[in-house]
Amino acid sequence: STVMPLPSIPEIFEKGDYHKVATIGADSDWRTHAARGLCGHAGPALARLPEFTNEEARFYQGVIHWIDGDEISAIRLLSPLDSEHADNLLRLILKPQISILSQLSWKRSLAGPHNILHVAENDPKFHIRNISFGADDLPNKPDADIHDYYDAANPPDLYLSEMLEWHVIPPNIQELPCPIIGHTGDYDLHIQTMYPWLQVFDEMVVTDTTEYADVSGLVDVPVSTFCKPVSLAPVLPDPIDGEKDLDLVITGSLFHTYYPDKAEMVRQVLSTRNLKPFFYNGFFSIYEYYPLLARSKIAIALPRHLGAIPSRGYEALAMGTVLLTPQESCQRLFTGDNEGVVPFSLEKDGLREAVETVLSDYDKYAEGAQRGMSIVRREFEHQYASRQYLRMIAFLASRPRGARKPCAAQPVQSRIVAYKGPYQAGGEKTFQDMLGRSIEVWQHTPDEKHTLASISQPARELMLEYVYRLLLPKPTTFEPLRDMAFEVYRTALERFPLSLALRFNFARAAFHFGTSEDINQALDVVKSTLDAGPQVLTLQPLDDIMTWDYCQGFFNYRTYLQIVTEALRDQSDRRGELKTLIMASLHYYYGRISGESGHFEKAAALDPEFTAYRMWHAKELIRRADAESAASAIPVLSRAVQEILYAPEAWTLLQAIKNEYGLEIPEEKTLSPLAHQMERRTVIDEGYIGLRYGPYFRMQRLSLATNTGYEMRKSPAKQTGTPRLSILLSDTNGSRYDSLIRHLERQTLDRQDYEIICSDAFDRESPQMMAKADYVFVYGQNEFLYNRNIGFNTALTMARGKYVVYFDADAELPDNALTEWLQQADSSPDENTVLANPYGDTVDEHSVHTVFMRRESAIAAGGLDESAYYAGAYSGPYEMLQRIAAMQWPIHMLASFDAFQTIGISPDTSMTLSGLLREVWPAKFESDRVQPLRTSFEILQLRASDP
Repeated sequence: STVMPLPSIPEIFEKGDYHKVATIGADSDWRTHAARGLCGHAGPALARLPEFTNEEARFYQGVIHWIDGDEISAIRLLSPLDSEHADNLLRLILKPQISILSQLSWKRSLAGPHNILHVAENDPKFHIRNISFGADDLPNKPDADIHDYYDAANPPDLYLSEMLEWHVIPPNIQELPCPIIGHTGDYDLHIQTMYPWLQVFDEMVVTDTTEYADVSGLVDVPVSTFCKPVSLAPVLPDPIDGEKDLDLVITGSLFHTYYPDKAEMVRQVLSTRNLKPFFYNGFFSIYEYYPLLARSKIAIALPRHLGAIPSRGYEALAMGTVLLTPQESCQRLFTGDNEGVVPFSLEKDGLREAVETVLSDYDKYAEGAQRGMSIVRREFEHQYASRQYLRMIAFLASRPRGARKPCAAQPVQSRIVAYKGPYQAGGEKTFQDMLGRSIEVWQHTPDEKHTLASISQPARELMLEYVYRLLLPKPTTFEPLRDMAFEVYRTALERFPLSLALRFNFARAAFHFGTSEDINQALDVVKSTLDAGPQVLTLQPLDDIMTWDYCQGFFNYRTYLQIVTEALRDQSDRRGELKTLIMASLHYYYGRISGESGHFEKAAALDPEFTAYRMWHAKELIRRADAESAASAIPVLSRAVQEILYAPEAWTLLQAIKNEYGLEIPEEKTLSPLAHQMERRTVIDEGYIGLRYGPYFRMQRLSLATNTGYEMRKSPAKQTGTPRLSILLSDTNGSRYDSLIRHLERQTLDRQDYEIICSDAFDRESPQMMAKADYVFVYGQNEFLYNRNIGFNTALTMARGKYVVYFDADAELPDNALTEWLQQADSSPDENTVLANPYGDTVDEHSVHTVFMRRESAIAAGGLDESAYYAGAYSGPYEMLQRIAAMQWPIHMLASFDAFQTIGISPDTSMTLSGLLREVWPAKFESDRVQPLRTSFEILQLRASDP
């Protein structure tokens, strides 16, 4: 085979990858300095370019003066040049105003990093007219006509869309009589939808060289890098003057199957010695975020495309925080190792080593961060950075170019997400209009002219609309959308029976959202697919496989979309790999729905990188209920703990194996801190995950707990008598209450006087509980953090005793404990008396392991808080005890069984995660709060019916 020569610096520069030239170019080459200026770092570029006397260097010196806002110098340098590009740019510069028709972020709050529209509207050099669904812009709509947005007698100088994947672009955009510039960053988030739209532009802009490597292969037009498409907020809080009290705060989408790299980041952080990190899976408002960054010693930025400018990175550095960023990051063009920016690689624990390096000499790096803070606040100041961006776009628009190559067909407007991301200003109307258009096209296309795309498009949009509406907190039925989608799918399957993507999409929709009839048909479709094998089925890279956030725990979207992007970029045939990934997912689905053994192992063999498949293979091994199979599951689960996404579930399964079979966990000393630190250092964004217990997220559990939210595994054949006491347990894979159950058997209280109600957050009931408890039910939670409060609350609604006791730890009870507690409660003059057994003399999130109270008191208190904030180690009765203290109900100590001792509830003063939340959101976590943030609907019903 022929080895292709590496491109030279002149060739790389000519093709527009300025970030790469700025990074690897020689200091003696004028292109290196020009590239730095074209990336937005104008100062150093203009300091060096005058040393070079050739005409090209003078041209780019003039260009960079223009980008930097110095029109006089730009005109002086460009005017003498014999260059079409210089002439074109001069004409724009000399205009009183440059007219731009745009599709930019419509938000004008200035709180986020995308301030270009606001700055453009206040920059006298530009006259900008923005198309969006926002109230202050030209009104957009699906299938809009681009000619409605400008005066044909006075067309705009250029059109700009940034980020183009956020916008609904008019399909006839190529009819514009001006340069069409598009900026993309998430082009590969759903490449099947985005690829046709990438073809409509005259030039593409990306942030860095890693994005350039992809996009330059996806389009036939010039692609250029510019490293400053974002900026800081206009008003920044002051940095911390003195010692910072937080080690590390990391926010964003940290625990998602689409982001295995972020899970690896979390693992390495958790493995770092002497570090106390906080993880927030979600997004703070800018007013909460900047102060947190200011308090943090270290920040880590890990964009999906490693070279892209990390907005969280420069925001952290702007607050004087040491920044760790990938080696490839274009942030390093502006700030280096001596300015508080430390490069890392995720390979071979490189991030952990970088964090430990900073901590070993923190004062030195903190001093560098102060220098970096000054640089970043200057370079990414919101007006300066945004004006640079607009002038860079004008430079690109002035590029000489030939006749536009029209697209073969107008692209189809489709959503690239199920329920997050763009179109927010358009709201539901935008989605519904897209859906209506796809149905109209489907209904008016003759059968013989239908393609796979045209006939499956309405089914896709119907299912995505159904999902979107399931997530809306409205008591409306959406089944007609779903039923119509299945009608379209069935028609499409008759017409294109060999389409693997179509079979896949239909089966997934049926398994998650269909009726029993739909599910049975889907089982037949999947079985025939698996029996036939991938060779006889057809698949093309652009065949749609739904969006990356649609039932994402069941399919390896990240790898699939990456392969599709690479196949389109390289014009290579990767269909075999794509078919393998789909077949792996189908095996997984079939195993989950049918219960047949062997499918999880096949799924894991076909796609060994997708953790969910291996997790269910391990669970299948454990279900065999023999020591040899359980031992085989240990290495599978150990790996899953280290991959973080399912760490708590995998860890509790390991503990259950250890308890039930006496097997040792070889890596227990390494795994235990990972799992426990993740549970104790992570909080979930209530705004997004607050709906995770609703119908959409329950449907992600497939046949498990799809209707009521839980599945009863054991209940008495009939109820006899009324117990005095209900014991409420909330377990995790049957791993928590081994000793407690044994001690309950030895109680002096008659067994008929108490009942045991046990829930499990996951989907495996404890054999001990099945033998000893009266009620056993499972929730089948499949999120990265469990929420045991939900199980506790459901157990409370089932309880029949006058009193209830919450056990939150594997307690060893004196034989007369239950009898004495009942006597103490009966003799208390206050009916709302609470008995509690904390480990110490305070009530915080890690001390309470027993709470005893009247059932009516627990209901009146609202039960345990089901807010997503109380997931992981923070779920449990401690927070209810804090609310009870605020209600001033008497709380007595159970540490001694022969005397009452009043507990004083003292605030948690250490910087635990809940302490941090109380500081960030004092209104939500105030010390006198007496109601849950999120109350169980069933408990609300009980409270309403209480006479």
